[in-house]
Amino acid sequence: MEMGKVGSVRSEINVTPLVDVCLVLLIIFIVIQPMTQMGYNTTIPPKAPPNVVNTPPPDQLVVSYTAEKKIYLNKQEVTEASLITQLGQILANRRDKVVFFSVDDNANYGEAMNLMDDVRNAPGYKEDAELGVKIGIVMEPVPVK
Repeated sequence: MEMGKVGSVRSEINVTPLVDVCLVLLIIFIVIQPMTQMGYNTTIPPKAPPNVVNTPPPDQLVVSYTAEKKIYLNKQEVTEASLITQLGQILANRRDKVVFFSVDDNANYGEAMNLMDDVRNAPGYKEDAELGVKIGIVMEPVPVK
């Protein structure tokens, strides 16, 4: 009698139970997936009426730059030198030094950035470094007229 053939141990893995378990799990996930809630409950504000024009508060400074290279400070046309002078005078007396920029889509990007740098370096704006320089960018062009 040969000993190796009668009582030998098989070293192969039986894959059939593993495949059965994986298929059952796959079916469970496929059935449960549509039942799970996707996303979060949120509340959004109601839409504003389309004909209402939001005007900025009177103490808010908005610098507008158009494609025709015109500069406006709160809808009043100014030159670059007078803009810097006026902003310096206005911002010297303010604690909250915020200037918003509205740039026309067709305006030169480099010129608009140079104007922002000039405003950032305006006298009265740079002196209060502990409060920080705050420049806001308006995403939609502000009408100047």
